Amino acid sequence: MVVLAVCAVVFLAGLFRGESAMLMFLTAVSLAVAAIPEALPAVETLGSVTYICSDKTGTLTLNSMWVEQAEVARLRTASVPPAGEMGEAGRLFGLAIALNNDAVRQNDDCVFGDPTEVALYLAARDAGYKKEDAMRSMPRLAEPPFDSNRKCMTTVHRDQEGFVAFTKGAPEQILL
Repeated sequence: MVVLAVCAVVFLAGLFRGESAMLMFLTAVSLAVAAIPEALPAVETLGSVTYICSDKTGTLTLNSMWVEQAEVARLRTASVPPAGEMGEAGRLFGLAIALNNDAVRQNDDCVFGDPTEVALYLAARDAGYKKEDAMRSMPRLAEPPFDSNRKCMTTVHRDQEGFVAFTKGAPEQILL
């Protein structure tokens, strides 16, 4: 309270001396920040900021993401190819995005999970790959734990011919 009173006195004294109101306001605020630096930490931080970057993937505005494009067997499509199209590569891609995620359907309209995983779940479902059906025919047997060095999620499933592993993650890790 004492510091604020001193700042008000300095502001008013400056005005009586004929200084501009803006200059005296800035002087009073500077004095307050100097006297009580912990009261306005953002002022110091913002004063040293050069760039402000934000992630604009849709999660900030709608809290949702969606698949806009897929590439299967070097063919780019507007979305996930429907079940039955693009042969074995298309089938495996559809199964991969259906099975290699932890999104959970609560009812017909609500899917919960990480926005990326929900987007993959919905894209697979819309293409005809229902996760619940795929999990019955290809149950998940293992999932190595995610870590920041691997930057990937891998799930291992049993199918009629043996085992299959699906991996998704950072492109620089997948393309190694």
